[in-house]
Amino acid sequence: MPDGSEDYNTESKNGDMDTVLETVAIIAKIYSDKFHNRKIFSGGSNAARSRKYQMGVNKHMPTLIKLFHIEGVMTNNNNIISIETFEVGKNYNALIFTRKED
Repeated sequence: MPDGSEDYNTESKNGDMDTVLETVAIIAKIYSDKFHNRKIFSGGSNAARSRKYQMGVNKHMPTLIKLFHIEGVMTNNNNIISIETFEVGKNYNALIFTRKED
């Protein structure tokens, strides 16, 4: 933005979603290599984005579950109401990734 702030709500719709998600996954792996016991919280700025991100996780589930425990987060008015083991096909508001022990 001209004032130096970031706009996290703009969608470019240029077809690079897989590339963006892959980049985020690489960064999460690098981060969790260094900070093994920390949790990585991931959610979209709105329900549609959260769903898109979850679809990306579903697509790459076989690889992700080798590295991370994945939990689904349900919220109501931005308050966490439940956290459970991630289930493919169930919609969540956010996800939590915790690196598995080697």
